Amino acid sequence: MWLHAKFSLALAFVLGLTVGVMASPVKRTVLIALFQSDYSDHVFACDIAMKSHLIAKLTVDQQPSAQSVNRLKAAEIGLLDCQDYDLFQKRLLRWGLTETDLGTMRLEAIEAQGQSLKEVVREHEFRY
Repeated sequence: MWLHAKFSLALAFVLGLTVGVMASPVKRTVLIALFQSDYSDHVFACDIAMKSHLIAKLTVDQQPSAQSVNRLKAAEIGLLDCQDYDLFQKRLLRWGLTETDLGTMRLEAIEAQGQSLKEVVREHEFRY
C-alpha cells in the first residue's frame, strides 16, 4: 500500500511537471494567434507616426516656418500611437509572451504588409 501511494505521488508529480512545461508554449502560441493582427496594426501605426515626426523635424530644420513648426507639433501628437504600441507590448509580456515572441510578431507584421522585397529590406536595414 505504501509503495502504491509513493508511485501515485511520483506519477502525479511527473504529470504535473509535464503539463506545466507544455502549457507555456501552447499558451504563447494561442496568444500570438489571437493578437498578431492587432499587434501588426500597432507596429504600423507607430512606424507611420515616427516617420511623419522625422520628416516634420527635418522640415523644421531645413525650412523653418510657422507652418513647419505646426506640422511638427501635430506629428508629436501622432507619436501617441507609439505609446499605445508600447503599452500593448507590455500587456503581451505580462500575459506571458517573450521579447523573442514579440520580435517574431514584428517581423511577421512587416513581411505580411510589405509590398515588395525593397520594403522588407528597408525595415531591416541599419539606420544612422
